[in-house]
Amino acid sequence: MSKKKNRKAKSAALKKEYAAEKNAVMKKEAAAAKEAAGSETVKAKDTAAKYNAVKANETVRIQESAAEKEAAAQNEMAAEAESKEKGGSVIKSKAASDPAKDNKELSFGKVKQFILVFLIFIVLGACFKVMVLVEGLTEVRPVNAVPVVSGLCFGTVAGWACAFGNLAADMFGTLEPSSVLGFAGNFLAAYMPYKLWYLYKEEAPNVHSFKNLMLYFRVSFISALAVAWMIGSGLWLVFRVWVPKIGLYIFLNDMVFPVLFGLPVFIILTSDSIRLRCAGRPKDILKISPEARKALTHVYTVLLMFVVVMTYFGADSMLLPSILLSIPLLILTVVLML
Repeated sequence: MSKKKNRKAKSAALKKEYAAEKNAVMKKEAAAAKEAAGSETVKAKDTAAKYNAVKANETVRIQESAAEKEAAAQNEMAAEAESKEKGGSVIKSKAASDPAKDNKELSFGKVKQFILVFLIFIVLGACFKVMVLVEGLTEVRPVNAVPVVSGLCFGTVAGWACAFGNLAADMFGTLEPSSVLGFAGNFLAAYMPYKLWYLYKEEAPNVHSFKNLMLYFRVSFISALAVAWMIGSGLWLVFRVWVPKIGLYIFLNDMVFPVLFGLPVFIILTSDSIRLRCAGRPKDILKISPEARKALTHVYTVLLMFVVVMTYFGADSMLLPSILLSIPLLILTVVLML
């Protein structure tokens, strides 16, 4: 009996010892698992911290880039505003590398301007000497497209070049004492459109708008009338030669050819691809207000139309009226040109 009890006691002790060891092992495993979990948590926190740092750096870089772009845009807008205030053209971003090239205009010195117009006038004037309208006095003259265009482009220089060019062209068959009237008439044909343009416009001569195109027709019309009157009446006053039809012939030469041939050339010369620099505003020697000059121009145009038209249709009966009107017309011509 006692042996049996001893065995049971041993067995119970062994079971307790086994359970204790098992609990100890389980506690160790739990501690190890807990330690491992803590290590993983630390690693995850480290990884998250590194990711957040990278993300923060990227955000800062993006913000700095956006700030730089905004600053560049503001600088470009400021430059554009400054360019507009100075009257310059706005330089686009693609052309910003070479702004001087974009703003470049075609220009000539005054000597080159004179030589260019003079040579063109001689060549064209001499080539059409055979197409005679009035023997020894005038012919079909496509060269009359030159004065209006060159006058608007080069101003006073063109007036002198056309005057001397016409005199040189007359040496090819029509040089007479009356060529002095052609000299004066061709100076007027170039200088008057230039002077009248700046009476009505502040901008340099061009036909980029419908109003400017109409002004081109207007100054061509008035100058054609003025030249027709000057040469037609001058022939009688100076040389006692009365040719009623010559006024109309000269008017048509000086009006039709500047429109047919001169206008397309002028459009090309003042286009954005060539951008010829035209002559600036002329000085007004006589201090007359623009409004008064415009009123005198209206009166001048009406008188010129009357003389040229009535001389053609009235023929000899208009000799005396045209001579009498030559005095106020001469005065108005001088006043408007000064």
